Amino acid sequence: MKAVEINEYGGPEVLNIIEVEKPAVDDNNILVEVKASSVNPVDWKVAKGMLKFIPGQKLPKRLGSDFAGVVAEVGSNISDFQIGDEVYGVISAIKGGAYSNFVLAESHQLSIKPKNIDFADAATIPLAALT
Repeated sequence: MKAVEINEYGGPEVLNIIEVEKPAVDDNNILVEVKASSVNPVDWKVAKGMLKFIPGQKLPKRLGSDFAGVVAEVGSNISDFQIGDEVYGVISAIKGGAYSNFVLAESHQLSIKPKNIDFADAATIPLAALT
């Protein structure tokens, strides 16, 4: 799958699209096929190196926290989401990884996407709504 990663801090010029293995689902998480993701202030601050003082900020670094997509796989302990559910959610920007074809999430990081909102609009909501 494709993912966005940085090997140095900076602006858009440091973004690299790389090929990586699709994340493996364990018993307690959900694999989402990402249809849209968005950029919020914490994402560009991570890319610029403004948050490198926070533990876990080592290079290379995958980016992205807000996303919307379709549930592709669920762990055996997951009962609140099913394959095919349209969802939106947020993962930690410190962990990153939403700028990719697939992202792993936990149940508490996802919600069912309202039918009247498309994926692109849904991907702009999670962190802003939490804030």
